[in-house]
Amino acid sequence: MVSTMYQNLPQPKQNRVEAALLKEFSDHSLATAQVARIVKDAGIARGAFYHYFSDLEDAYLYLFGQVMAVVHQHVPRSGDMYQATADFITGVVDSQYHDLLRQHYAHNAAMLPSHQPTTNLSSVAWAQMTLCHETIRLALIDPAHQSQHLANLKQALAKLSD
Repeated sequence: MVSTMYQNLPQPKQNRVEAALLKEFSDHSLATAQVARIVKDAGIARGAFYHYFSDLEDAYLYLFGQVMAVVHQHVPRSGDMYQATADFITGVVDSQYHDLLRQHYAHNAAMLPSHQPTTNLSSVAWAQMTLCHETIRLALIDPAHQSQHLANLKQALAKLSD
């Protein structure tokens, strides 16, 4: 969890730290990321990093949460899961967060605990959620076949709705 010390930093300094985190985690997986590059790019001391975040995973989870909040706010809540997924993918592909999210789905997601609430979902809702998230993952790590992944999602969601 990000520290209150970080939350109380002046906004320009937070912006520098977040830009450095975004650069590092867009260019490197969580397994190969380095605090040294982050602190150099952010212009902060190494000790300051550890006052703000407990470790690299903590910094990553903070940034990922910030990015997901921004990306999700541009996805309409129409109830159409296919369209929401397609809109999410389009929004990510055209954003500054594309490389970060590609790294996430290609490398980092498997290293992190799942935060998806699955225990209180019906089997159909769970299947729909899983298919949408898998389509996002595939579209970002295999962009050449994005339209096929979305077509498969559309067909699968239609079958689940029958």
